[in-house]
Amino acid sequence: MKSIWKSYVTGRINDDEIGNRIRPEILESWKRCRDNKADPFLKSCPVLLSPAELGKMITENSDLLEVAEPVIDYIYEFVAGTGFVVMICDRDGYILRRVGDPETLTSMALAGFVEGSSCSEAVLGTNAMGTCLIVDEPIQVTGYEHWTLCTHIGTCSAAPIHDPVRGAVIGCLNLTGPWDKVHPHTLGMVVAGVGAIESLLESQINYRKAVLADQSKSLIMESTSDGLITIDNNGLIIYANGRATKFLALDQNPTGGDVHTIFKSCPEREKSYGDFLRLVESKEKITDESIVIQIPSGLFRYMGSAYCIQEKGETIGRLIVLQDISRVNRLVTKVIGKQARTSFADLRSQNESFQGCVETALSAAKTNANILLLGESGTGKELFARAIHNASLRSNKPFVAINCGAIPRDLLSSELFGYAGGAFTGAHKSGAPGKFELADGGTIFLDEIGDMPLEMQAALLRVIEEKSIMRVGSGKRIPTDVRIIAATNKDLCKEVENSNFRFDLYYRLNVICITLPPLRERKEDIPTLISKLIDSVVADLGKVVEKVDPGFIERCMHYDWPGNIRELRNVIERAISLTTGPTLSVRDLPSHLSASLKPIEESAGGGQKVLRRSSRDAERLVIKKHLEECMDNRSMVAEKLGVSRSTLYRKLKELDLMNS
Repeated sequence: MKSIWKSYVTGRINDDEIGNRIRPEILESWKRCRDNKADPFLKSCPVLLSPAELGKMITENSDLLEVAEPVIDYIYEFVAGTGFVVMICDRDGYILRRVGDPETLTSMALAGFVEGSSCSEAVLGTNAMGTCLIVDEPIQVTGYEHWTLCTHIGTCSAAPIHDPVRGAVIGCLNLTGPWDKVHPHTLGMVVAGVGAIESLLESQINYRKAVLADQSKSLIMESTSDGLITIDNNGLIIYANGRATKFLALDQNPTGGDVHTIFKSCPEREKSYGDFLRLVESKEKITDESIVIQIPSGLFRYMGSAYCIQEKGETIGRLIVLQDISRVNRLVTKVIGKQARTSFADLRSQNESFQGCVETALSAAKTNANILLLGESGTGKELFARAIHNASLRSNKPFVAINCGAIPRDLLSSELFGYAGGAFTGAHKSGAPGKFELADGGTIFLDEIGDMPLEMQAALLRVIEEKSIMRVGSGKRIPTDVRIIAATNKDLCKEVENSNFRFDLYYRLNVICITLPPLRERKEDIPTLISKLIDSVVADLGKVVEKVDPGFIERCMHYDWPGNIRELRNVIERAISLTTGPTLSVRDLPSHLSASLKPIEESAGGGQKVLRRSSRDAERLVIKKHLEECMDNRSMVAEKLGVSRSTLYRKLKELDLMNS
């Protein structure tokens, strides 16, 4: 081999002349060395990393070194004292770690083979470490099979190490010793070592995946706003997040504890956590159950759900979910409590009586007292209720409205107070909260309270007195904090006299009473109301209204509006829907309004004076309103009214508005 090597590297023989005298894999490596002009007469390793470069490389390969270290040490135990050295290299052939007899390591260091030395085939030529990284196969190289002079005294056996996920070569394991101690089993030992390293790498990756998955689940469970508790069939708490610990008012996380020991330590404690224990001990799925926990430190309310955890069709535990009731309240507020953000600024009036109602309501809003709103249908009682709620300290809590006269007698109780699972045919098996539960912390508006059946009046009275409700079909009382605003168009005093309304309930509701005047008693507000309603309706219908004829407003002012503001809105919506131009005129009004002046026009004497006075007042209000809106720009007012400037000035003089 020495003769063959010397002849080949000096060019005295070529590839064909070598024939079968050396192994094919060695010849292929020699060809690469010759083509790459690798120096065959090196007496030491010529490439060495700086300490900083070596440190960076070790850090980059820390995972490989971590799992390879015990394998390297294990192999060395078999070869200790034989002159063999175990080495591991990175994917580029740099030595990362050596383990061997001290004298052997010193001898190798003299030839430049230390941590940070390059054993790549491009630098050292044919050698087991560099060559195995190129051919991606285990290989053993002995004596003069090596390309360079400095490696001829040894034998080395190396095998590539692969990334178990991607399959790429990430380094190699090598066993180097004296050339005369070469043995086929040496390579087998190295291959077995690489197999162990790759298995350990795969285990490490799987472990990290498991840790990542476990920590991800923990982070998800800890980041949720719900309380989550997992319990096995024996009552052992497998996991409870921090929110659950807080919701259950526990001093420390109960994970690992026994649910019975923690929550049934005494009869009083078992009673306090009775609702929660029913979720735990139930064998069925439960959703959105009202949970009340009452302990010395306070009373806590949640929405609770319980789900079965199954494996191969068999239930192995329960997942309990506790949801803060305030989040449910905020959802209610968002969905049904904020549909119309009405404020007292929207209820301004030129009528002293109505303005007095607004001032009373504004003062009442600052209290928690129950309020009774009286007035004809359509006078704006719900708008008042919303304005009171939005001006109160409960404004960020739910506003829930219910029409007591529009719900069948048999369903009103469950609508107001909710029902337990299976309370009646068709009931959801987990039950449902009522309007009082949904309004907890906020305001409930009981419209048409005068139509409430007597038996429901008794139930409502008890709710007011005890500040708690009981779902239909349930024996458990649920505390509620609700401000009641009731409304009716009936004379409740007469209803009490006729035994249609409980006098005790009447006085509990009638803490603050506000009677809204009908529209016919506040006609001075009609022009302003028409303007606001037009803005609202055109936004809904997508139409344009630029002007309103004085005659349109005149007839609206003259009409008595038995349906009050609700009827006025319907008339405005009809007029805008049917008009063919940008101006609302008398012809856009329904017939009973457009003909409303005829009887007075046909009357004589005092009747005509009433007409003229009524028409004059209406005209004055219309022009004054336009002057205010146009900031006294009279050209703009004339254009909006569809009259000439001279006509406008004549009207201003007639109506004593020149200096307004």
